Amino acid sequence: MGEESARITKEILAQGIADVLSIKDASKIKVESFEVSAGSKVGDNFACVMLAVEAKARVDGGPERTFPFMAKVTPMNPMREKWLKEGHIFDKECLVYGELMPALEKVMAKHNIENSISIPKCHYASYDTQVSK
Repeated sequence: MGEESARITKEILAQGIADVLSIKDASKIKVESFEVSAGSKVGDNFACVMLAVEAKARVDGGPERTFPFMAKVTPMNPMREKWLKEGHIFDKECLVYGELMPALEKVMAKHNIENSISIPKCHYASYDTQVSK
């Protein structure tokens, strides 16, 4: 797996799992391990890299469970990363998936409009392209 997998951390996964389970305190999630593999073919995405992530975690000390995620991350290429940052491209994606689409789904539900739009659920979004440590 490419360098981009370094952008995935146990802390980010704990936040995503907490969101999936509607748990407000991500510290209740202990990510034991995770594996990252390609989430799509090279070149499938306009500007970012898709990763498939399988996390193994315990909730409140319970049994180990598996949580699959797809992650869209910025490339570990300084020129592409600069281009994404200057164009606010990843910022816009975070806004669309993290705020706009959930708001649209709420409006549609409020007005009993059938949701025929296939929208991936965003469990974690960061505007910071320097997430890796």
